[in-house]
Amino acid sequence: MKIFKLIKAFIVFARKAKNEKDDEPIFGRDPGIYHVEDPLEKEIARKMGTKVLHVSTYFPEEGGTFTRIEGEKEPFPGFPQKDVVMNLATLKRMIPAALDAYYPFLSPHLLSPEKYCKCVREVYRLFNILIEREVKPKHIERWKKVRDIVCIVLEFDNAYRFRAQDIIAEAKIDEMKLGKGDQYWAGKTPTYKWGFNQNNSNL
Repeated sequence: MKIFKLIKAFIVFARKAKNEKDDEPIFGRDPGIYHVEDPLEKEIARKMGTKVLHVSTYFPEEGGTFTRIEGEKEPFPGFPQKDVVMNLATLKRMIPAALDAYYPFLSPHLLSPEKYCKCVREVYRLFNILIEREVKPKHIERWKKVRDIVCIVLEFDNAYRFRAQDIIAEAKIDEMKLGKGDQYWAGKTPTYKWGFNQNNSNL
């Protein structure tokens, strides 16, 4: 009986992955930077809702990749190449569908937050901050499921938990924080209440 439930869940997952729509990207309805020279291709791209941009990338000595974009005050940290972004879109559609399909099998094993070990309680707390900063209800519900699944894995599978604790302790927190350019571009996303002060980010 259990195998039939899993098969049914997989079918639901596959259908939802096919129908899942991407959220609003920074660069227009069609995600990623799209740079073309042919006038006809530019016109087609505009009709599709894609923002055609003049861009140039550079690689500073200290490391990283940055993209200068016409009309923007700050370079974009990274280069969201269109074909790569579009390939990733398939995976992005699969993740929420998988959460919806398999969450019912895991939810009976959830613990109340105070019963998790110290490490998992901190993970739970951080996820709650993220959830509080989301604006869209569907994002809130999605992150709640991610939080619960991550906490279940870390609580019940000590092999993953011990490795996570070991490697997280090595993190350089300052390297993870949003810099000026990160804040500039992150602030263009209206569906999240960022922790930094947007009034000081020169958006």
